[in-house]
This record gives sequence, structure tokens and C-alpha cells, in this order.
Amino acid sequence: MAKKNPYIFTIGFNAKDPEHVEVVKVLNNQGKGNIASLIVKAVLSYTDKTNISNFDLESIKPILQNMVDIKMEILIEELGNFRETSLTKPTQRYETKDAVSDDMKSSIMEDLNAFRRNK
Repeated sequence: MAKKNPYIFTIGFNAKDPEHVEVVKVLNNQGKGNIASLIVKAVLSYTDKTNISNFDLESIKPILQNMVDIKMEILIEELGNFRETSLTKPTQRYETKDAVSDDMKSSIMEDLNAFRRNK
């Protein structure tokens, strides 16, 4: 049985597929009349029926902005995790008196004095 109107489509996206989720965000940010145009350009570009350089910057700005937003969310989350980790895990610190022996202190002082004399 043929479709009543071959120019009307109902599309369902997989909410568990990150690529589908990304596309849904982009489509939802488009104006009502722009969704069909964006899909047409994407399909023609995918099937090599048009040159991708024919896209004007305004038509892909929402896609680029969405990608930047997603990357920023990831970076902010990673920064929060880094801060939590660095605040909860103490770094190893050494006491100067334990790390440097008396002999080494004497040697350093002798070297410094020799350096001062040779100035």
C-alpha cells in the first residue's frame, strides 16, 4: 500500500544512542521551517548529490554550537572530578629536615661558600 502523502514522514529517534540524541537536540533548536531544509541538505550531502561547501555558515552554526556545548559540559564535569580528587587525596609532602641529611646540608653550604668566593 502506497503512502497517502510521500512528502510527509514521521521519524523516531533512539534515546539511548548518543548520535541520535545529538541530532534530536540540533533539530529541536531549529525553527519549524528549517528542519526540513536541514534534513534535505544533510541527505543530499550524505548521498553526494550536492557539494558540502554549498552550506552557508548560518545553517551549520546550531550544529557547531551544540557540539561545543556538549564538549564544554564534559570538560566542566571533568574539572569538577579533578577538583574533588585533588581535594580529597592528600599529596605526599616531605619535611626538609628528614629529606636532607646533615652531611648533605654541609656539602651544600660548602658549595655555596665556594661559589661566593669565586664571584
